[in-house]
Amino acid sequence: MKKFFKCMLLCCIVCALTACTINNETRYQYTPETRIALSLTTSSPNVVDACYPAPPQDLMGYVISKADLIVEGKIIDGGTIKTAPMPGMELMPKERQLQETTTTYTVLIENIWFGEYKYDTLSLELLGDETWGVSKPHKHDQGIFILKKCLENENYLSVGAEDGIFIKNPPDNKLYAFSPLEDFSTFDGKESEVLYQAVENKLEEFILNGNESRLTGEVGQLYRSQKQEQLQNEKQSNPQEAQ
Repeated sequence: MKKFFKCMLLCCIVCALTACTINNETRYQYTPETRIALSLTTSSPNVVDACYPAPPQDLMGYVISKADLIVEGKIIDGGTIKTAPMPGMELMPKERQLQETTTTYTVLIENIWFGEYKYDTLSLELLGDETWGVSKPHKHDQGIFILKKCLENENYLSVGAEDGIFIKNPPDNKLYAFSPLEDFSTFDGKESEVLYQAVENKLEEFILNGNESRLTGEVGQLYRSQKQEQLQNEKQSNPQEAQ
C-alpha cells in the first residue's frame, strides 16, 4: 500500500513539473544592446531609404497607413530559412539571377487589433537569416506585429522592416521595439494598451485631417469604412441632429 502511494506521489510530482515546464516556456529577454547589435536599420542606413524612398516626417503614421493587418500573437517555431531568386528573376539565366534569403516564422494569433483575418496562424516573412538582415524574433516571443501582405505569396511582411515589430518583453511583458528609430523605440517599457491607443489615434488623425486617401493599407480602409458606417447609423438614429 505504501508503495502504491509513493508511486502516486511520484506521478503527481512529475505531472506538476511537466505542467510548469509547458506553462513557463523560456522566453528570450531583449535589451537595447541587443537591438544595436542586430538592427538592420542601424547597421545599414541604405535600408532605411529602401523602406522609405521619401522618408515621411511621421514614420509611425506612415507604417500604420500601409498596414493590412495588426495582430497580437506568439512566435511558435524557430523559423524556416529559404534562399531563392529575387522576385522577377526566376526566368533569367541562373548565372544572372540575384538570390534573396528570407526567414519565415509561424505566428499564432492571439488577438486581432485592426484588420480582418480568418485563420489562427499566419506566416511572417523577414529578410535575411540569423546572421544578417532584419532582426529576428525567437521562438515563444509574444508581441504586436504591424503587417502588410507579401505580393509574391501568402506570407505577411513587417511594415518598414523592423518598424512593425514590438515584442512583449519578459518578465513583465512591457514593450520592446525592434526598430532603433525613435518613432518606435519610444514605446519601450510601456504597456501594449499604450501602443494600441497610439495606433487608433493615428487612424483617427488621418480621417479628421481629411487624409483618408493616404490610408492605402487594408487596416486603414476598413477603419475608414467602419467610421463611415458608424456615422451613418448615428444620423439615422438622430434624424433631427442630422438636419
